[in-house]
Amino acid sequence: MRKLTVLCISISATGHVNATIGIGCALRKRGHRVVYAAERSYEGFYEKYGFEEKIYDEKENQDKVVSGREWRQFTIDNVKLINNTVVNSYQFLCDIFTRFIGCAKFCNARIEEIVKEVKPDLIIEDRVMLPIPALLASGVPIIKLVSLNPLFLIDDENVPPAFLGMPTNDDSEWDRHRKIYRASMKNNVDLSEQTK
Repeated sequence: MRKLTVLCISISATGHVNATIGIGCALRKRGHRVVYAAERSYEGFYEKYGFEEKIYDEKENQDKVVSGREWRQFTIDNVKLINNTVVNSYQFLCDIFTRFIGCAKFCNARIEEIVKEVKPDLIIEDRVMLPIPALLASGVPIIKLVSLNPLFLIDDENVPPAFLGMPTNDDSEWDRHRKIYRASMKNNVDLSEQTK
């Protein structure tokens, strides 16, 4: 079996990080080299598991301690929107996605450097929204994870819309909520800047 170099990158949130750690451990056990592009608040975390790290920042003047706390505080401050109406829940998601796009734009140049340094055969990415442009431009195959909610990848009438916890055995509200979701994304998340 050919030994691969795999670059893993995720959103700087515990669930996403843990999902990629599990995959990284399995790959390493099979003899592959696994390198993590680690957002600064996770510096040293992957090394505890014996992985190489390449550090990047998601915004200017990033502080290691503050960064991880910011996302947690953002969620705590907005949790009332999640437990509110469908429209408010999707507005919360739009706000998060907009932040992810800003982070992807800011760290793009450093991620491009990391890809050139590591020379991966494969990239594993758990980032919810669009990938970081440098990953797409690299020409390296990407495995897309969405540990947050796999339904996010499947906008299909045969499954419930993502993020609402709707039942799989009752599709009576799926169409209505899917339309709200699509309208929210279209009207509130500006993807045009992602490609620049």
